[in-house]
Amino acid sequence: MRIFSDSIFGWRSNGNGSRGQSFPDRGPFDTSQAHGQSETRSTVAARSVLLSADIKEQRLRHPPDFPDRRDYYALAILVAAVALMFWKVLFASQMLFYRDILNQSYPLARLIHQICRSGSIPYWNPYLNFGQPILEDPNALFFYPTTLLIVLLPVRLAFQLHFVLHFVLAAVGAYWLARRWQQSHLAAFFAALFFVFSGPVLSLGSFYNEVACAAWIPWAILATDCAIAGRSIRSWLLLTLVFLMQFLAGEPFTLLATFGLCFAYALFQAGFFRRPLAKTNLRVLAAFILTGGLMTALAAVQLLPAMVLLRSSLRGAIGFPFSQNTYWSLHPLQLIGAVVAGFPDPMFTASSLWSPVLNFDNKPYFPSLFLGFVPLFLAFVGCAMGRDRRRRFASWAALGVLLLAFGRFTPLYRATLLALPILKLVRFPIKLLVPVMLPAALLAGWGVDEMRPPGDLQSRKTTGVFALLVVAAAGAWLVWGASWLLPQWVELAAAWALRRTIVAVGIHPVGAFGPQAVEGAARYSLNMLRWQAPGIAGLTLGAALWFAGLRRGDRRARLALPVALALAAGQLVLVNYSANPTVPRAFYAYQPPVLRHFAPAQMPYRYADIFGGSPLAAVATGALEQPLDFSSFPAARNLDAPARAAFQERSLLEHGGMLEHAEGISNVDPEWSFPVPLYQFWVFALHKVPGPDQTLCLMGRSNVRFQILGGAGNFGTARFLAPVADGTPFPSHLYENRCFLPRAYVAGRAVYSPDTDETLARLSDPDFDARNTVLLKSKGVVDLPFASAPAGQVVSFRRRPNSVTLQVKLMRPGYVVMLDRFDPNWHAAVDGHEVPILRANLLFRAVRAKAGAHTVRFYYRQRWLAAGLAISLGALALCGVLFFLDLQVAVIEQRSESELDGEPQRRVQEDGLVETVVVVPAARQ
Repeated sequence: MRIFSDSIFGWRSNGNGSRGQSFPDRGPFDTSQAHGQSETRSTVAARSVLLSADIKEQRLRHPPDFPDRRDYYALAILVAAVALMFWKVLFASQMLFYRDILNQSYPLARLIHQICRSGSIPYWNPYLNFGQPILEDPNALFFYPTTLLIVLLPVRLAFQLHFVLHFVLAAVGAYWLARRWQQSHLAAFFAALFFVFSGPVLSLGSFYNEVACAAWIPWAILATDCAIAGRSIRSWLLLTLVFLMQFLAGEPFTLLATFGLCFAYALFQAGFFRRPLAKTNLRVLAAFILTGGLMTALAAVQLLPAMVLLRSSLRGAIGFPFSQNTYWSLHPLQLIGAVVAGFPDPMFTASSLWSPVLNFDNKPYFPSLFLGFVPLFLAFVGCAMGRDRRRRFASWAALGVLLLAFGRFTPLYRATLLALPILKLVRFPIKLLVPVMLPAALLAGWGVDEMRPPGDLQSRKTTGVFALLVVAAAGAWLVWGASWLLPQWVELAAAWALRRTIVAVGIHPVGAFGPQAVEGAARYSLNMLRWQAPGIAGLTLGAALWFAGLRRGDRRARLALPVALALAAGQLVLVNYSANPTVPRAFYAYQPPVLRHFAPAQMPYRYADIFGGSPLAAVATGALEQPLDFSSFPAARNLDAPARAAFQERSLLEHGGMLEHAEGISNVDPEWSFPVPLYQFWVFALHKVPGPDQTLCLMGRSNVRFQILGGAGNFGTARFLAPVADGTPFPSHLYENRCFLPRAYVAGRAVYSPDTDETLARLSDPDFDARNTVLLKSKGVVDLPFASAPAGQVVSFRRRPNSVTLQVKLMRPGYVVMLDRFDPNWHAAVDGHEVPILRANLLFRAVRAKAGAHTVRFYYRQRWLAAGLAISLGALALCGVLFFLDLQVAVIEQRSESELDGEPQRRVQEDGLVETVVVVPAARQ
């Protein structure tokens, strides 16, 4: 094993991270003694002094007692800081809710908890969009370790711990990496603090899977450093394990970015930029191919089922189109928000047109991008003046990934898509801001170490840093002066930039935002410059004066460093503290009043709500422009703006319906990841039907019994039931669908209908006899004779996790139709005999049955799970064999070296006093 590892690289890194020569473990003096050659006292003394100096230098680079007591203190403070940041969810009755948490993550975690506690495997979720897989979906994180906490602990506690533990993991990993990269305790502590409390990283408290993946980024780079510096297969297995955790976290964009960073770092350490064609670089490539292959094999239990899900979607068939792939790209103007808190608008507000435009007419992906002036200034100092050569890698890595985060705003991303077509399967380039924060924080750590040593800073590098600060301060003052002296020109420039951004973002039509809105946004930009430019100018001028004092060796300037670090950390915490809003526990216990109108029934049924500008949307257009007021609702009192918006979604069952075991369908976030037929269903329902009555009828024939609409109307296919309070003067309305079909029924007639639009057009026609006719996509359909009398009935309906059992009675041969989504992993048996499932009415399932009484059972069996589990277990066994073989080889080598070296050499290694042991024997000779 050790020989294999050495053959990959053929060298070992020295202490400062640069490529070094491979030395024998016995030291340079044993060679001459082995050949029986004597040395003079002066030669041995000189060489012993050099060796002593080298030992001291190595001790400075690699503290022999790392981790020491101060490291444990620093880690304890970091853990405590994370706990205090999330004290509401740990020690109070508050819960996270923002974004996908309320819509999917928390309800799905509860469902997994319930199904696993009942003794079943969570294969299928019947509550969303006609049913969808759980285990196959990587976003469910079923195979990720924290899911075990979801199953074993109370789900509310386990769900909150998932986020807190991963922020702790990220902080500890960043600190450990900084210490390994030769940063002091203080520098490593603030590097970890700047990373985990930066706006993009802390905003991940709204993303269940992305926070799990991002927390492993520092550990992946740390494992890469250990792997390329060591001689052990075990270190490569550790790196494989870290990549496996990221894969199981279900965030492929972050995984690809991390893998690319680790590969680039290995090439950097191998000297790729000095000798690109060297064999060492090919060995690095081979090592990462093997690591990636082994990681894929270990993840086969998740990968193979997920491939089935991916192939059935447009995302897997053709990939995201460029407009979707680059949605939520980072606009260069948004970088101002890394320095100016609340730019362009305060968190969770939209004071001007800038916020919707820069965020693609949507919510900001990251509620905060703030990092602060001091960390960025220290990062610049670390980049320009740091002594560790790895700062070059950190600088280029941060810059390169940042350019890719610009997405559609840079041609580099389009070129990267051509070079790496796999990126077409992922989207949202702004996610890359998270891996940017790590090298930026590490550079800030090196900057702290450069500002700490006593003495003056006199070099060409310090002169360049000082000059740049002076230029930046002058530029900020000039911009501030222009905002007062030339306000019209500044407004014209802002309006031009805004119009160009609207075109680049792709908001259609371009004139959707009128000239008054553009003028208002330009005036808002002018006011922002007037208020914020003096602050930036003052900070840069203060930094220049501070740096000037450091160059002169002023002791007071040295003492200002702890103050600056404390203020930077305090500002970071205060600004980003609200990036993850919370709600009281009563928010989740709230029962929406609309549920009182949902009548009990033998078989389940669905409700529907529509997002967007459709006439059938759940919220009226006029209501969207009104401020929300839920003061009369006890569960919604004292909620902030994002919580009030979520409470409106909760009351209208737009989000959180799963919490009430209500089954709904919605067009929210189709994202090209829906199965193709479901995507076609929503496109037809929203854009191709002739009128609202046809849309309502199409949904009713998909088992939708209740529809929540934004306004009242006279619909021939729906009956008004009750108003629904939505927090505005324009309440929504609940309707009962007259075209409603039960979840399971017997159709006496089948028609072959291969065309998607033709099938949906028939189902949306109120005159179509959908109760007795099923539309099948399969060839060879037996078109039974038409009869007006029902062909049969469903006597009983019983649903269990992953199965549905029907008792049916047919008067004549017909089709038993189940209005749950068709999936290749669903199977059917009639009276215990397996029968093929037919795709019915485009989306659903049906089986053919003869006349008489029958037991029809639909059950879910994942075809690729067993194969994936076998591959994963085989790869795990291989990892175990490699680990123990490498461990045995290491033990044998250590024993052999101990026997060859002898006791005198061991004393040399322990004491470091080479001259006391080596010089005396030379004198005797």
